[in-house]
Amino acid sequence: MLKTTGIDLFTYSVLGSTNDEAKRLAGQGTRGPLVIWTTRQVRGRGRARKNWIGMPGNLMASLLLHPGRVLAEAGSMALVAGLAVTDYARTLGVDARIKWPNDVLVGDAKLAGVLVEASSGNDELNWMVIGIGLNLAVAPVLGRQTACIGYEVKLEVALDQVIESVLRRYRQWLCGGFLVLRDEWLERAAWLGRSVRIRNRLGAVEGIIRTVDANGALIVCDSAGVEHFLFSGEIVPLEVQCC
Repeated sequence: MLKTTGIDLFTYSVLGSTNDEAKRLAGQGTRGPLVIWTTRQVRGRGRARKNWIGMPGNLMASLLLHPGRVLAEAGSMALVAGLAVTDYARTLGVDARIKWPNDVLVGDAKLAGVLVEASSGNDELNWMVIGIGLNLAVAPVLGRQTACIGYEVKLEVALDQVIESVLRRYRQWLCGGFLVLRDEWLERAAWLGRSVRIRNRLGAVEGIIRTVDANGALIVCDSAGVEHFLFSGEIVPLEVQCC
């Protein structure tokens, strides 16, 4: 059981994926809230099935919840969880920012990733799993910039504090949706005003990131002045920022 939140904790020495284990338990009828935590994850993944490298000393955990909301609302939870991770990072003096939809950055380097998965019936969520990978001790060597907290932080303490932060933001989301958190999210957003390309299953859009709407959709303005509302996609910058 987690010390601060008092919710059930399932601990594993090694797992393929904490999200997969949380989904397995949910499929068996196990009720949340509960947390799945491992110190070694061998098949972690992010959005679009991308691999997530779980290095020893880093945080890999998933939170199983039963929010009783419609499926359409689940998409904004990745933004909410990202905000919660920045809450934790900032208690340690790290200026963490949120890259839509599910990354947490320090500068342009990835500090953490969030993966939200859900099951629904009759358009209502049966359960929701929030997976978090946070680089505490080690910045993995990948094909892109990565960062880590870099402090001597006990994993058990970090886990408790991160989950507490996520649950606090989750309760705010339950009360008022993403709209009540939107202003805070924008204050910590990375890449606002930046020229980017966003790819998703429908194609690609190039333009300048303007804002996010009340549902968490990214609003990008292209060169013709047309605004595009995007609910998913992979973002890459179109220019190199030197300062």
